[in-house]
Amino acid sequence: MDENMEWLEKLPVMSYPVSIGAFEELMNHLYNYSRRNYRKAVDDRLIITILYSLGYVTSTRYIEAEVTPEGEKYLEKVDGQLLANEQGQAFLKDHLLTNGLGFPEAKRGNELLPFTITEEQAEKYVFSEEPLSLLQILHRINALIDTSRYRKLTSNALADFLVDEGMLAVIPVEGGRFYRRATKKGNKEGIFYRDRLAGDGNTYLVNLYDKNAQFFIIDNLETIMLFARGEKKVRESRLNEVFDGTPEAEEGVKYTCKDCMDYRNGNCFTANKICEDFRYAPTFTRKETENWPKEGDASYFRRKGKW
Repeated sequence: MDENMEWLEKLPVMSYPVSIGAFEELMNHLYNYSRRNYRKAVDDRLIITILYSLGYVTSTRYIEAEVTPEGEKYLEKVDGQLLANEQGQAFLKDHLLTNGLGFPEAKRGNELLPFTITEEQAEKYVFSEEPLSLLQILHRINALIDTSRYRKLTSNALADFLVDEGMLAVIPVEGGRFYRRATKKGNKEGIFYRDRLAGDGNTYLVNLYDKNAQFFIIDNLETIMLFARGEKKVRESRLNEVFDGTPEAEEGVKYTCKDCMDYRNGNCFTANKICEDFRYAPTFTRKETENWPKEGDASYFRRKGKW
């Protein structure tokens, strides 16, 4: 076995059905934790493309995919979700260890072509006056193309473009994971890190893109296609940049020394004027923190999983 795949040996196999999306996410978390890397190990659509190439599902689109008789021993479809049972997870893990993480040649029908969008299609994009999330923008873009012939644009490809442009910064967090956050340059183009109301009434933080930011994305779709096809990568300098954590001040909002990490950690006692060492420390309400999980996503697996 390639030593570069040793991290995959540690992938736990659950005794209960797991969605394909959760299976991919766990793989990416494991890869990042072992490598201290902030990139994905598993490209979007890889697992379902493998299942399709083996004849276990009828489509490379999650919504349309149905389990074939050959795939029933590994998979099931419940409420629109494609789930892999314990045997299916073990099979996928073994298949990836044996065949690697590249996209397989399609054995059923024609393989999807790389993401492509024409100028005529792009001109039909409907801009929103209300800020949208990245996933909402992706949904609007992918609705313009023939997804039976072309792969969808992924959030990873679009976010990589924005990181390369310096509009999003990669913020590493514990366990080798990361998130992307709007920079000052991104703020000027209309990207803001904001609270958003979830369906359950709670709020969560997300990058939101106003109409100007949507124009910027649509105007640069030709470059974004290169990221989607793997022909262009994020500059290493961008990945290694240190994000200062200071948000662009909104109109009427003034930050003080009490909003600084050093002040809150007891490392600064002036508290009278913001200096060049200012590092913004967000404030969370009790309502927000009381809904936080007591343990991180990987805590259970570190203690009880097959690590």
